[in-house]
Amino acid sequence: VPLFTGPPGVGKSHIVQAWCKSKGIPFIDRRIAYDEAPDFTGFPVPEIVQDRQICVKYIPEDLPSSGAGVFLLEEPNRGTTSVMNCLMQVLTDRKIGKYTLPPGWIIAACINEGADYDTNGMDPALKNRFVQFNVAYDKGSFVDYMRETEYHPDIRNFIEANMWSFKDPESIGNVAGAKYVSPRTWSQVN
Repeated sequence: VPLFTGPPGVGKSHIVQAWCKSKGIPFIDRRIAYDEAPDFTGFPVPEIVQDRQICVKYIPEDLPSSGAGVFLLEEPNRGTTSVMNCLMQVLTDRKIGKYTLPPGWIIAACINEGADYDTNGMDPALKNRFVQFNVAYDKGSFVDYMRETEYHPDIRNFIEANMWSFKDPESIGNVAGAKYVSPRTWSQVN
């Protein structure tokens, strides 16, 4: 399972989404920071079965049920311990409880790296289920992307003329008035 790492806004998730779009395959972006364990295992609901009350879990409707695509786990290092435990089973067995991820679905993940993030530690067993790929800013690729997606020429010219250069958040630090600017920032300006 690929794990794309790098600074925020450099395009990790966008690269995965653009790849899916270019291939015409579905893309599900799952924001792990928003999830609780029942979002994966299903919410428990009591039912009467053969004259006894049992607890069944309804499978969440937003999990893939058929076909093929990419299931992106966005920032698994922001999940709670119970969510990370669910991810462990999905990554190991491609299932959780009664739910099984369809065979055509690829799992991928993206995380921001650095010391100043509100994250939870991914233990070695969870990390071991991923193959890590670092995504770094590349001016040439970004300029090509701006041309392909028809960015405003003034923004593209500004970047091409070296009026701005990418700096990761750690190099900016907590200097008063300093602002972290990433390719995502330029996308918002566009």
